[in-house]
Amino acid sequence: MENKVQRSLKERVRRDLRTLRAYWPSEYFSISQLINEELPLIPLSCGDLHEVDKEQLRKIKEHIPEHLWDLVKLPFTFRYEKDRDGRSWYVVLGDRWQKRAVELLVHGKLSSEGVERIDVEDFKKLIRDFSTLIFVSISTSFS
Repeated sequence: MENKVQRSLKERVRRDLRTLRAYWPSEYFSISQLINEELPLIPLSCGDLHEVDKEQLRKIKEHIPEHLWDLVKLPFTFRYEKDRDGRSWYVVLGDRWQKRAVELLVHGKLSSEGVERIDVEDFKKLIRDFSTLIFVSISTSFS
């Protein structure tokens, strides 16, 4: 049975998560669409706009083959997860085209489905080079 403190803590976590979700992308755009924009912007759920760095888009063009530009949607979205043993990773959200693009950016190769998740070191490389093209959420569970 939950006590008052536990209920209060859970409600606070839920409220904070709702606040964070407001800054999640409300739309996704193909690489082709964003490349052609003078000022590439991604609308957020809260109504604000997130500006994409043009230099990072140029780097994406160098790593993702042109025939995939209409299929790969940006920004890339990830969910951070950690197990009870302290191991952590990032789950690639989106369809197989996002997973394939992440695989290309991280491993330099392309498989039929792409990667489901990447380790922390690979994520650090991605965020260093493509910070304005990446959004991260966290997984939560109440035990």
